Amino acid sequence: AHKRYLNDWFTGKWPGSWARGELYNDDPRLGDARLCGTTASLCGIETEVSWEEKVRAMDCDIMLHAWMFTQSGIPVLYSGDEVAKLNDYTYHDDPEKAADSRYLHRGHYDWSLSELRHNPDCRQGKLFLSLMKLAEVRRSNPVFRSDAEVFPFYTGSDHVLGICRRYEGQTLVGLFNFSENPQVILHLDGKEELMSNAAELREDTVRLQGYGFTWFLVKDA
Repeated sequence: AHKRYLNDWFTGKWPGSWARGELYNDDPRLGDARLCGTTASLCGIETEVSWEEKVRAMDCDIMLHAWMFTQSGIPVLYSGDEVAKLNDYTYHDDPEKAADSRYLHRGHYDWSLSELRHNPDCRQGKLFLSLMKLAEVRRSNPVFRSDAEVFPFYTGSDHVLGICRRYEGQTLVGLFNFSENPQVILHLDGKEELMSNAAELREDTVRLQGYGFTWFLVKDA
């Protein structure tokens, strides 16, 4: 039942869903399927209408990429995700592609989007510049080394995922709000913020807006 709900949500069938994707290898009998779609469309950028919806969708996209950059291994961006490329539905009109929904996120690259990547006032620029900053922070801090210790921790909120990376006396704390509602989390002293979006580090708490995230360093005792 939960998998069916997820499939319905990310294909826009669930009431109130802002995600837009399509299933691949759908098995109605078992309820098993894969999901296709660009990150931007799955985060709701395709369906945004109001200013609040635009902010929510962009924050969700950036937060998910920040979560990915926190993991070990090599972060992989699918072509077009760096400039918030939307789904390409034209494959439905091509008899040689129509049966394969993976073409939804494998459409022709729109180079005009890349021309906007340095403009922070549009979604292409905001996302691209955020990803570049994530990459630079990751590249320049040893806590992201492949041999660092990595573990999740309970943040006190079921909506906020906490991940730590520890290496040679320093610990990176990553907090990721998977809810559209603000969350307040207690945090450690001795913080040094590396990057955040829709988040505010206060004296003894972190306030995360909906789909906000933060990375900060704390020195081990």
